[in-house]
Amino acid sequence: MAVLWSFSESQLNNEVVECSVTKAADGSLVCRDACQRAGNSRTRVKASLLQWLREAFLPEGYPDSVSEDYFHYQTWDTLQAYCSSVAGSVSLYATLGSLGVGEEGSTALAATLTWLTNTGAGMIASIVFTYCKGTQLDSNNKQWRLFADISNDMTLVLRLATPLLQPYMPAVAPLTVAAVLNALVGVAGGATRAALTAHQARRNNLGDVAAKDGSQETLVNLAALLTSLVLLPLITHSLTITWAVFVLLLGLHLTCNYKAVRSVVARSLNRPRLLLLLQHFAATGTVLSLRTANTSEPLFSGSAFSSDYLCRGWRMELGCSLRELMGGVQTRPLLQDNFLVMAVKGQVNVVLCAEVTPRQTLLACWTAFCVATSPAPAENDSFSSSDVERCREKACQSFPKLEKALIQEGWAVDELYLNTRPWRLLRVS
Repeated sequence: MAVLWSFSESQLNNEVVECSVTKAADGSLVCRDACQRAGNSRTRVKASLLQWLREAFLPEGYPDSVSEDYFHYQTWDTLQAYCSSVAGSVSLYATLGSLGVGEEGSTALAATLTWLTNTGAGMIASIVFTYCKGTQLDSNNKQWRLFADISNDMTLVLRLATPLLQPYMPAVAPLTVAAVLNALVGVAGGATRAALTAHQARRNNLGDVAAKDGSQETLVNLAALLTSLVLLPLITHSLTITWAVFVLLLGLHLTCNYKAVRSVVARSLNRPRLLLLLQHFAATGTVLSLRTANTSEPLFSGSAFSSDYLCRGWRMELGCSLRELMGGVQTRPLLQDNFLVMAVKGQVNVVLCAEVTPRQTLLACWTAFCVATSPAPAENDSFSSSDVERCREKACQSFPKLEKALIQEGWAVDELYLNTRPWRLLRVS
């Protein structure tokens, strides 16, 4: 059958399909791709299966529709989810035993009351934690993601250790602490997952990326379920073997989580990454690359979990209320570039105007950093307005070079997540 014409196409830059058009006996046009022309049924089945797997578990248009770090992050995330799920099954066995499942003297009422106590404690903990730390979960998502995973492992340890602690305390005590930690996992884990998903989505496909992440997790949990069905009968007869396997799973879980977080290459500027860049720029006059800065970003110390950290021995409150700072104001404040910097020993306060731009906010942070790294006044611990003004002039002179270097390295200078307080100055008359 003669080929009338041919064409090639791809689905959002995926695998290219070569097609040819022929005319059937009834005069209609028939389009066949390369697999159909070859007539190889095994090839067609394989291609169809791979296409189904791609559509079921990967965002449409992968890899161009997601960030460059998507594959590495999802690989490590899949491995950590598998280890966590299997470890959770091991700890569940101990939890059910602690609640009296399988024991003659146990009652359904006692187990119900324990469950209600744990649930209530978890609800209260989630509300309190959200109130205290909710604003930091989006900006420092890597750090709080690790916090969630460590808390998850501590939860599993407490559940598995409950039978060993029962001679010394009621089972409800460690189980309640585990429920509180588990509630923190739910809040921190859910919020940071949303932030990381938003980072991965590149074509306004946040819902698709989130849905495919859910499909991947479901498949992993299914694999972990089958593993647990085989593993539990083999290890639960020995306490030593149970704990050995459990500790191994937790070690793998934390390692995979650390690798997953380190594989994320974010372009936005949160406080840990920005301070790392400012410190390097102050020392060398250059800016770290995206990958280098993300790899070096502090995950456990410094600004990792502190919303006002600036540098060693210094704090920075960004977006302060001028009314709260009136004790240190002696004259009518003069705002330049829509911000005002005030400093005492160990503390820099930055007042922002309502019209402040991301560029001006970045300049304010650089000014505060220059204040903190400048020689301290000899007379007292307070910085006079002239001291701050000198630091401001120094910062304004070098800021264009800093801004240009940040843009050249690919940093999104308009995406700032700096744990800014909500106060904005409307007018000074």
